[in-house]
Amino acid sequence: MPYFAHISITFISHNFAARLIVNFRRNKMTATSEKIIQLREWHNLSASKV
Repeated sequence: MPYFAHISITFISHNFAARLIVNFRRNKMTATSEKIIQLREWHNLSASKV
């Protein structure tokens, strides 16, 4: 019985870790794209000023 419990706990923790990594990557991607958009907008503003 403890063997099966160990397997399920390991599986759950692996699943959780994988989900965390996926979420982290997704957040990183959105943050990067938002930064790029901000940079573009700032560049457009500075270009229009000159």
